[in-house]
Amino acid sequence: MADIFRKGEVTKLLSNRSVLMLGDSNMRSIYRDLIYLLVYGGIIPAEMLRRPKPRRAGHCGDRVIELSREDTAGRDFVEVRAFECDGLCIRYSFITKVYSSIVRRELKAIEDGEAPIPHVVIMNSCIWDLTRWGAKQEDKYKKNMVDLFQHLRCLLPDDTLMIWLTTLPVSTEKIRGGVMIKQLEFVQHSMEFMIMEANKFAQELCMAFDFNLLDLHYYMRFQLQRRTKDGLHWEPPAVRMMTNFILSHIALSFGKTLPGNTRSVLLKEAVCLAREAKSSSEDKPEINLDQEIRKTILNVQKQSDPFQKLKRNHEGRRKVTKRVKSHGRRSLRKDSDHPEKSSVQNIKPYSSGLDRAPVIKGSEHVKEVTTCYSEHTSKFQNCLTGKNSTRLPPLVPNNTYE
Repeated sequence: MADIFRKGEVTKLLSNRSVLMLGDSNMRSIYRDLIYLLVYGGIIPAEMLRRPKPRRAGHCGDRVIELSREDTAGRDFVEVRAFECDGLCIRYSFITKVYSSIVRRELKAIEDGEAPIPHVVIMNSCIWDLTRWGAKQEDKYKKNMVDLFQHLRCLLPDDTLMIWLTTLPVSTEKIRGGVMIKQLEFVQHSMEFMIMEANKFAQELCMAFDFNLLDLHYYMRFQLQRRTKDGLHWEPPAVRMMTNFILSHIALSFGKTLPGNTRSVLLKEAVCLAREAKSSSEDKPEINLDQEIRKTILNVQKQSDPFQKLKRNHEGRRKVTKRVKSHGRRSLRKDSDHPEKSSVQNIKPYSSGLDRAPVIKGSEHVKEVTTCYSEHTSKFQNCLTGKNSTRLPPLVPNNTYE
């Protein structure tokens, strides 16, 4: 269950935060609905959820960073948009593969300091992966997800909220759109079960990497009457429902108070579960991943160099944050062992108003980082064997797919 957010309440929740959204056209609908809620409030008109004509037209004041040509469609389509207002930055990228070149480029920009470190990452990719990238894509999809999660775990700080959205239910009768071509119409009859298996695998993998999973598939299967005629997309009320689920999840994860616009027993139970999860010490259930996937995760984790963590803004790096509200900018400065040698080159201006600056302080700090990393590796290995305790993310039903 989710609370209902209004314009001012969303602005207050996401103020001075950076949000990165990666996904397909349904993720684009959530992105547009979120911006419409921030700017105007109310339910977004149905025509604004569809692809605009011309394609480079802005949406509620956002800007197009990169876009394919008018005649480009299919799995090579590229669309990157960004919305910035009063210290808030929301960036969206259209992807057709869970660990595509576009995803790696977005993460590389964060690593190199060309893009702000996001406070929230919202992501999903499944249908394009399983239908448009050749035969036997299930195994490649699993491997790509493991590689993506490992990259995110090494790159993002611990205070970044990573939310994986389960894939929404699709129609088994007729799916229209760029994702389903005529030669693959036979796949749509089994797509429902493929999505269920992919969501179950995502649930297990999120438990292994200690990421949050928001099960939109569970909630939206009771809203199938609000699915559009193409069998893939959703009407504005259903999109707003998904937006409220995401905002409620973010609020509970950050320990914020919900607006209280909805009174429901289920919502009260979700709030209680979120509070209990922060102080719970229950043992984590065993993760039922394939042996090959589990071995891959352990090998990658053992081969990770703790000193690379220093370069990727992760474990052990102390962050110095200086927010500059004017023009929504924040300046960065890296301290060193010799402050007198610092120069203007240590200051990096960013076009976005949200970033967090790392600081490295000598050999003692490196030793402390190595110790923290060893403890993190031990905890990660215990997670795979079910010997470690962890928090359950809020608003996620227990054992939905079992």
